[in-house]
Amino acid sequence: MRVLFAVLVFALPLVAAPVPKAKMKSTEQKLIGKWRMVKSDTDAGGQKGYEFYVIFKEKGEFELRYEYNGDIKPRSYTGTFKVLDGDKIDYSVNLNGRTKTEVLDITSLTDSAVSWTDPDKLKESLEKVKDEE
Repeated sequence: MRVLFAVLVFALPLVAAPVPKAKMKSTEQKLIGKWRMVKSDTDAGGQKGYEFYVIFKEKGEFELRYEYNGDIKPRSYTGTFKVLDGDKIDYSVNLNGRTKTEVLDITSLTDSAVSWTDPDKLKESLEKVKDEE
């Protein structure tokens, strides 16, 4: 009986399923979703009358979206992006027939916040918008 007990106590943990490790999300996986601008070096401190969103989608697509206060129709622009070296976003967007392309340096990225600096050293911070249910 003691032998059986000893076998169960010492051998059972060896055959138990290991606890799976949480996979680290890639930069692109963390970016996917809707982000609201919360701070920019271009902010003048007054009310701007709109919310600005960056919506990163699957397959390297994204949308820049302005949602205005009142009855003004939202305005959006679409483009493409790719993550370079894990800490840069290379993007291209069509702005009323003019293509803008630049590389952003990510300075901070979590599941709920991202900050970056553009080539002109403009700093911007965004927070992830929770999924609407």
